[in-house]
Amino acid sequence: MESLTKLINRIGMPRLAAMATVAVLMLGFFAFLITRAQTPNLAPLYSGLSLEDSSAILTELQTLNIPYELRGDGDTILIPRDQITTTRMSLAGEGLPTRGQVGYEIFDQQSTLGATSFVQNVNNVRALEGELARTITSLTRIKSARVHLVLPERELFRRERKDPSASIVLSVRGELSTGEIRAIQHLVASAIEGLNPSRVSIVDDRGTLLASGTGDDQTGMVAAQAEERTLGFENRMRTRIEDMLANVVGAGRARVEVAAELDFNRSTRTEEIFNPESQVVRSTQLRESENLSGGLNGQVTVANELPGASQGAGSSGMTEQGTSTEEVINYEISKTTQTAVTEAGAIKRLSVAVVVDGSYVDDGQGNVIYTPRSADEIAQILTLVRSAAGYSEARGDSVEVVNMQFAERPELAAPGTDQS
Repeated sequence: MESLTKLINRIGMPRLAAMATVAVLMLGFFAFLITRAQTPNLAPLYSGLSLEDSSAILTELQTLNIPYELRGDGDTILIPRDQITTTRMSLAGEGLPTRGQVGYEIFDQQSTLGATSFVQNVNNVRALEGELARTITSLTRIKSARVHLVLPERELFRRERKDPSASIVLSVRGELSTGEIRAIQHLVASAIEGLNPSRVSIVDDRGTLLASGTGDDQTGMVAAQAEERTLGFENRMRTRIEDMLANVVGAGRARVEVAAELDFNRSTRTEEIFNPESQVVRSTQLRESENLSGGLNGQVTVANELPGASQGAGSSGMTEQGTSTEEVINYEISKTTQTAVTEAGAIKRLSVAVVVDGSYVDDGQGNVIYTPRSADEIAQILTLVRSAAGYSEARGDSVEVVNMQFAERPELAAPGTDQS
């Protein structure tokens, strides 16, 4: 005991305190490593869940004795990474997560024995709404969807029939394009018998009306299709010209804007041309007739009715004889029938504006000097752009190429290095 006391006095209390601190830290570090090694690597099982789905999934996880962890406001559930696949398959067998929607499994969960037709119709509508919501949610830009259907029943002894309608509330990522909105309308309309795409109303989670669904917006749909087609043509033309100029002046050193005016009128023209100089004899008909007529043979006249008149009196007369010939020739005249159909989407007028940056040269002292492009270079670029855009003077097309200095200057590569 005395030797231990002497050792402690020789080492000193400060050193003993430092050694004890290091030992405690090392023990804590090793304990952390052991705990970390024993703790399973968690990964998200599902995220963005509703509270109902989270509660149902947690109940199943507790039944399966799978460790879990909640994140966020309870909308994210984490489980061991190596058990995610099997757990998802097990939950899918139980119809989880439902995403707040009930599909055709509603008929498996309920007994049809004793169910009235009203209950069956309501369940059918709920199943259709749930299945459509799941299908729409599977789209990339859609986070969640709710579908409401109005399917009027046709009453007996009534000829009039009300058209079905649908309303959809979407939670989207970003903004939906016109084509994506129309795709959702046609998707829902194709799944419901008798539903017209124009009767599908769509609203996003911010309260923005994406499609009215009043049924009288056919003109608006046609205008939207025309606008989308025009925009697609302009984008393709702009990309084509920018890619070509990138190989000439460098990537990002040219900006292109295209304004196209398309003709969406569809016309059909039928023309028949007859050529009288090109005649072919089709048929010939020749008819000959001979006429022979004598006096008044056997006719009653005043002369042969007088008393004492002879039987031959009045029998003398003129005799007429004639021949007639009639010829009919039918000709077949050459006829050409042409039908020309002009489809919608022809280019009426095209305007292209191109801004090209100049060239930058290092003066050797680290200073970048801007040099405008020559008139010959601008003329060559103009020729290339006109050829790529399909320039037509008859349509009144306009193509302008302007050389201006860009606000952002390119980074010059060091000597002996590749700038790309």
